[in-house]
Amino acid sequence: MPKTQAEIDDGESASFVIAQYDSNKAFISGTRRGNVCTTLNYKKDAFKTKTNAKYIRVHYHFGGPESSADWTPYGIHKIKVEEGNMPTGWSIAPEDVDSRITANANTASGIRNDLTSTQTQVTTNKNNIATLQTTTSSISANVSSLEETTTTLTTEMENMKIGARNLFIAKARTNDKF
Repeated sequence: MPKTQAEIDDGESASFVIAQYDSNKAFISGTRRGNVCTTLNYKKDAFKTKTNAKYIRVHYHFGGPESSADWTPYGIHKIKVEEGNMPTGWSIAPEDVDSRITANANTASGIRNDLTSTQTQVTTNKNNIATLQTTTSSISANVSSLEETTTTLTTEMENMKIGARNLFIAKARTNDKF
């Protein structure tokens, strides 16, 4: 199990190894920087690359030699390699900035699409509500008409005279058919 930075003893061997490789990824040279990391402080280091170097591998380990049982790898984070003889502080890589911009643009585009979809749904719901209001008004008018017809029929029935002469029977008798 790798040790944390706080667990490294001052007496332990800790070092960076900087290896250089050519365009075919064949090893050219390596540099070991011994006992460089016994505190949590930020470390700046400079080295010269070979003219045919195309790849650089930076590795950190502590303990004994790499072949021994007590050798433990340890991670390196936020490394910055730059050309020149004036080291600067760590900064985010331009391609990382670009990828964050792209991710944010994609998120904004997704939000815009969601908003457009929501606006379309709101418009559809608004139209459905207007249709329902028109239908409700029509139903109300029909109910009013039926109430008026019912009132008229009720009035006519109340005004009917009961016990009048049955004209059907009188007509049937006159034709001698019953």
